[in-house]
Amino acid sequence: SSDLVPAVSSRTPSLLRVMATKWGVCSAGKISHDFMVALATLPAQDHQAVAVAARDLGRAQEFAKTHSIPKAYGSYEDLARDPDIDPLYSKYPKFHTTLCLENILSAISNM
Repeated sequence: SSDLVPAVSSRTPSLLRVMATKWGVCSAGKISHDFMVALATLPAQDHQAVAVAARDLGRAQEFAKTHSIPKAYGSYEDLARDPDIDPLYSKYPKFHTTLCLENILSAISNM
């Protein structure tokens, strides 16, 4: 029927529109770099990297500077506790995946 109106249209107030997905990046290696390059091709109003963590804070800070990420952490627990993050991106070699997930789950369970 012509009475049907889409739920979201160009006239929908901006408060009703979906906010950007705020990504946390768990690792500062090459594959995470590739993820950031791909993320940069998406509209910033839809996807933003807001934090990165690495086992070495200096590496996390360097990665953050390279990719214009506002926060860098030297532990995965701190990244997991960041309230500004929606999903976490983690691309570790298999032997590190368990360590990263254990640290994140530990941080979440202690919140």
